[in-house]
Order: sequence, then structure tokens, then C-alpha cells
Amino acid sequence: MQPITWKDLNIRKKIGFGFGSITMLTLLCGTAIGLLLYNLRGELNHLAEVYIPSANEASKIERYWRESNDYALLYEQTHNQLHARLAVASMGKMEDALGNFIKLFGSNKKELLDKGVDTDNLERLAANYRTTLDNYLKKQQIADEALQNAVKQQPRLKAGMPHYQEIVRLLADVMQMNLTGNYLQTSNLLQQSKILAAQTSGSNSVSASVVANLNKYLDQFSQNKTVALKRYELANQFMWEVRSASDVGLDYIKVMG
Repeated sequence: MQPITWKDLNIRKKIGFGFGSITMLTLLCGTAIGLLLYNLRGELNHLAEVYIPSANEASKIERYWRESNDYALLYEQTHNQLHARLAVASMGKMEDALGNFIKLFGSNKKELLDKGVDTDNLERLAANYRTTLDNYLKKQQIADEALQNAVKQQPRLKAGMPHYQEIVRLLADVMQMNLTGNYLQTSNLLQQSKILAAQTSGSNSVSASVVANLNKYLDQFSQNKTVALKRYELANQFMWEVRSASDVGLDYIKVMG
């Protein structure tokens, strides 16, 4: 018995076989497209629910972080309490945005870590910076209050009081340093204030009060320079992490195209 070839089939069977093949190919293509669409739907949902919001929150982190740092720098230059309050307010907004950013990824921190974003380090740096900022503002406010008290008491200083000339000169030098921002004299002025404080200690005079406030100002101000340097260091470290976080959502959106 000879095998049946394509030529041996009648026209009806040939047409049936053709339609069957087309149907089979259609089913296979439909299944493949369905799977692709299902996967794409999952990716789109992840994009809409995670990556787009994460890009938004990351931009808020960077924006509020810059605001807080800029206001802190302004306060350092102007000693205006408004700038201090704005620095703290912006820091709070940045912390809220950081919390929202981390929540979007849930427990899947490895996904972020693979993209160069260490959320644990971000939280640690943010907490350290907040503590340092609060410490800096507190010390600076104490110093500013001491200087304001010294200035308020200045009119009560009278020629002929003990160490009158030295105190007036010291107060003038401190005010000039504060206005010009030339803080290289801080150490020298602090030494002068300590000497005057020792000479006027035990006295209830205006001179002793002015010297005590100047000494307090210079001492706090000198300590705060170390805190300010720490704040600058943490600011630079945190900025790199923030930039990495802000790139995550945007990079994924570009890939999805």
C-alpha cells in the first residue's frame, strides 16, 4: 500500500487541512499575544502603582532636601529665625516623602539595592542629618540670644567701669565678625573673652554680664562650627543617595518607553 501524498487528497480535504492549519496558527498566536498582554498589564500596573509615584516622591525628596539645606545655609549667614523654621519645615516634608518612597517598594528593598539605592542608608543619613541640623540650630539660637543680650546691655556700659575699653572693643570686634562673616578671628576673640570673664567673675556689674554673654556667644559659636562641618559632610553624602533614588523611577519609565 502506497503512502497517501498531498496530490492524492481531494480538494475538500485540502481546504479543510488549510483552514485547520490557519486555525491552529491563530490559536497559537492568540495564546502568545494573550500571555504577552498579561505580562505587559502587570508591568503597566507596576509602572502606574510603583515607579511613576516613586519618581514623584523621589523628586519631592530632592526638592525639599535642597530647600532645607539652602534655608540652613541662609540661617548661618543671616541668623534669621524664619530661615531656621523653614529649614526644619522642609526637612519634615523631605522625611515624609522619603517614607512614602520606601513604602512604595514595600519589603522588596533588593530591587532598589540592585539599582544602587540603599534605603537603609538613606534613612540612616536622613536621621543623622536631622539630629545634626537640630543640634546646630539649637546651639546657634543659644549663641544668638547671648549676643542679643550683650547688645541690649551695651547702653548701660559707662566709661570708668572696670575693663570698659576692653569690653567695648571686644563687643565691636564680635559684631564686625558677625556682620562680615569673617570667622577666622573666632578663636582669638574667644581667648580675649575668657580672660575678661575671669577678670570680671564674681561681680554683679553690667560689665560682667556683657562679658559673660559675649563669652557664651563665642563659645557656642566656636562649638557650632564643628557641628556645621558635620552637617556639610552629611549633606554631601545624603545628596548622592537622593540623586540615585530620583533616577530609579525615571530609568524604568524610559525602559518602558
